[in-house]
Amino acid sequence: METFSSKHAHGVTVPAAETAEDVSGLVTKRVVARTASVSTRCVDNWIAEKKIPAIRISARCIRFSLPAVMRALERFEVKEATR
Repeated sequence: METFSSKHAHGVTVPAAETAEDVSGLVTKRVVARTASVSTRCVDNWIAEKKIPAIRISARCIRFSLPAVMRALERFEVKEATR
């Protein structure tokens, strides 16, 4: 897993693991995209197609419950046909 860090106002560097998920357990679109190995545009399409659950905080702020998203995506997983 990639490790990113971000610098906060007080100069304290916080590992990405602590910044990717906020206090409520919700994650951003970027985290969902990285976890599913797709682009953020693909996540936008999944939201529009109602394939994944999303929580719209405001017009521009949207968050996701990562376990709920992964369960929803399992329904669309393509299984290999056996002969």
